Amino acid sequence: MMKSLLSVALVVAMTAGAQQPATPAPAKPQPKVKKEFAPQPIPAADRAKIAELIDGLKLAKPATPKKILVFWRCEGFAHGKSIEYGNAMYEIASEKGYFKADLSNNYADLSAENLAKYDILVLNNTTGLKYKEHDLEKVLAAFVRGGKGYVVLHGGADNFKGSDTLCAITGTLFAGHPWGSNGSWQFKVDDPNSPLTAPFGKAPFKMSDEIYQGEKQFCDRSKMNVLVSLDFSDPTTANSNVKSQNNKETNDYPVSWTRTEGKGRVFYTSFAHDQRAYLEPQRLAHILLANQWAAGEIK
Repeated sequence: MMKSLLSVALVVAMTAGAQQPATPAPAKPQPKVKKEFAPQPIPAADRAKIAELIDGLKLAKPATPKKILVFWRCEGFAHGKSIEYGNAMYEIASEKGYFKADLSNNYADLSAENLAKYDILVLNNTTGLKYKEHDLEKVLAAFVRGGKGYVVLHGGADNFKGSDTLCAITGTLFAGHPWGSNGSWQFKVDDPNSPLTAPFGKAPFKMSDEIYQGEKQFCDRSKMNVLVSLDFSDPTTANSNVKSQNNKETNDYPVSWTRTEGKGRVFYTSFAHDQRAYLEPQRLAHILLANQWAAGEIK
């Protein structure tokens, strides 16, 4: 009788166990969705200051303002303040009749058909653009070589890794920034006769900004007109993050330059890491004059 009771109890226990729901497998973590950067309006006081600075520059106004597409999409690091203040500068300059600028982060606007409407394309701190998916190597190369203007600001150097064509057109590919935004660095004017360097004068000058170095293979002085470069006669500049500097043989680190590509005009500057570049007259004038040069309005 005892054996029977034990057998029944065992069967009941086994049945109860079989009826227990299985422990669910842990849910697979969902991949993080990158939050898209959305520029915010800059403070009204800063917008007014930019407008005042532009008025003070007394730049020549064209009879027919050139059309500019300002593209600011970021797939990588977003230089938020610089994008916001740069966009505002183009809006204000447009309102004042220097340009007719449209702002966009939509890849569709980089199609050959749409770009045909514009005289200049500005990459305002774009990073990590998906050039393969959108056939940008072919489209941008044709745009520039066909005679248009191409202005690349600061973080725009951090694009097109793997495309030697597009990196060579700009004249650089981001390879770090041994000169951080909190430091004050010394610069020398390589082309004192250029109207684009006139805002800086002819003597070496100091300024705070984050300065990039580029991959050496794309930085060829014989194919560019260097406007401004780092001045290593200044010990603070020369000794900043020395182990990270990638051109110790010559200590040559161009900061701003122009170059031609086919019939097109290309300008790049490492200035404009943040809003400070747009709130003081020298760098603001340097960038605006570069746009006029890219448009063929000044030599």
